[in-house]
Amino acid sequence: MSAKVQFDRGAWWVITHHEGKRRRRRLGPSKADKRAAEEIAKKLNAAIALGTYNPGGDKHKPLPFDQHVRQWHRRYSVTFKPRYLETSAGLIERHLVPHFGSKDLREIREADLLDYIRAKVDQGQKPATILNALSLVRRVLNLAVREGLLDRNPANGVGRLISRVARREESEVRMVDAWTRDEAATLLALAREHEARFAPMLHAARQST
Repeated sequence: MSAKVQFDRGAWWVITHHEGKRRRRRLGPSKADKRAAEEIAKKLNAAIALGTYNPGGDKHKPLPFDQHVRQWHRRYSVTFKPRYLETSAGLIERHLVPHFGSKDLREIREADLLDYIRAKVDQGQKPATILNALSLVRRVLNLAVREGLLDRNPANGVGRLISRVARREESEVRMVDAWTRDEAATLLALAREHEARFAPMLHAARQST
């Protein structure tokens, strides 16, 4: 009975054999993932040796969002450019943590992401900024999936959701910017009276709408 690290199908895995059962936990392809896998295997082997190994123990352990997103930021900050380090920290502390708080990662659904999008749109935030924030959520949840804490990542479709929001926002802007028939007629009349040279162009534009 032991845990070992193995590279398979483009990623590092922790493979545990215990009481006739084999468990596999995928991490990732990088050197950092290999080090993390080795650390996990070390802890698992120590638990097995002490008789405290409990493969089902994490299923009931709370997975608070605020704790995990901050832990992710600290762990991966060494890979960030200075500008992204500052921007991501701001998104976490000013937007994500105030909204999601300590909500359990396992309870986050696409509906929760839509609620976040709605709240930020109502606050006047741009779709690109909302996407940047939810991309952080997606990365945190991806890590939880890789560590075996989640079965799936509900944030994988955030790009699709934001693109719909952006299209809607653009459509509303176009509708607001469009001239009404009365406004167009008034503008054309003023042009004929004061700037006759623009009248033909405005008339043609009016006919094409």
